[in-house]
Amino acid sequence: MASRTSSHRGPLGATCPPTSSCFLLLGLIHVLLSLSACAAGALKTPAGRDLGQALEPAGAFEALAASPLSSTSVASAVLPARVNVRAGGEEASRAPAFFAPEPPVLSFSEKRAKAAKGWTSAQHAPPNLECKIFFEGPVSQPPVISLTASSSSFDGPYLLILRDRDPRANGWIHGYQRGVHVGYSGAFGAGDEGEYVQCHPGAGSHIYDLLVFDRDYRLGSRLQPLVSTPWNNGARALGPEKVLIDDLSEDLPPDAPRPRILTRCSVSVSHAQVEAEERQLTSQARAE
Repeated sequence: MASRTSSHRGPLGATCPPTSSCFLLLGLIHVLLSLSACAAGALKTPAGRDLGQALEPAGAFEALAASPLSSTSVASAVLPARVNVRAGGEEASRAPAFFAPEPPVLSFSEKRAKAAKGWTSAQHAPPNLECKIFFEGPVSQPPVISLTASSSSFDGPYLLILRDRDPRANGWIHGYQRGVHVGYSGAFGAGDEGEYVQCHPGAGSHIYDLLVFDRDYRLGSRLQPLVSTPWNNGARALGPEKVLIDDLSEDLPPDAPRPRILTRCSVSVSHAQVEAEERQLTSQARAE
């Protein structure tokens, strides 16, 4: 006579023999489903949303409870949500990247100050910075200059400008040279960004200052048009040194320090000297 074996139908519709292992499996499924339901209720706020909503929609756990999933899938869905809820506390270091604070937004004045900050680091002159200027030949030819210092803590580049100091000349500009470094020795105005315009005092003797600025500034709206013009161009009378510094400041950030003269040296040229050289050149031209 054949014996009949009873079966048991579980909550998910699964049918299995009434063995101890089957009962243990069914109990485990009940526990996991209970955990998922509790997690869904605990994460919701009164508005139906939670701290972890960026990772899981509000209805994710309801869908989980209604579908037959393995224990591994349930655990992987529940555990990340718990970690995210605690991200604001002791596990903040494990929070996702979108919980990190955004970088501060700089105001307009802060941006200007930041742009000007780069102009403050090189405002100090090297120790014992010195320049020299003299004529080896006729005044019509560029003078020889040199720039030396006892230390190369900051060796340039610098902007050099030759200016007539005599009040009657009203700040007459006789040339410039950019990109000059400590240790330079050679003709003034050499290179693609430099020129010498003949010193030509109207009467008596004039002193011409070689001004060494603390940076390699660009020529402004008054200096730039003077390039490649003759020595007797009236626009070369730029006026006081303040006007010269204002011109060099045009391209600087608003909060940057104003250009500063680190050192200066001078050479004297007389009207008689220029006349004698011009007579000599005229005689040589006639002899040829």
